[in-house]
Amino acid sequence: MPKINHGTPSDMVRSFLLCAFTMLIDFAGLVLMYIGFGLVFSSIYLVYITQENKRRDAGLRDEVIKGVEGGDEKNGVYDSVADAKREKGDKWSGYRYTV
Repeated sequence: MPKINHGTPSDMVRSFLLCAFTMLIDFAGLVLMYIGFGLVFSSIYLVYITQENKRRDAGLRDEVIKGVEGGDEKNGVYDSVADAKREKGDKWSGYRYTV
């Protein structure tokens, strides 16, 4: 009679473990790739918001407020600052990006 205990051939167990170890290495590579993407795109975003804040500080995004000097008509003409905030929302020139 054949033995039931330890009936799995050892080379079959080794191939399964090798496959599992290879998959673990592959997933570690994916995790590192996602971390790399995060670092790259976070850096790009940081550069973009820094440039946008400089444009806003220089007045290139200012709206024209009636009764107040300055602004550019292409950014909109508003009766008050409250109207500009309400209509432009997050694109209002008074807001600054922070990290």
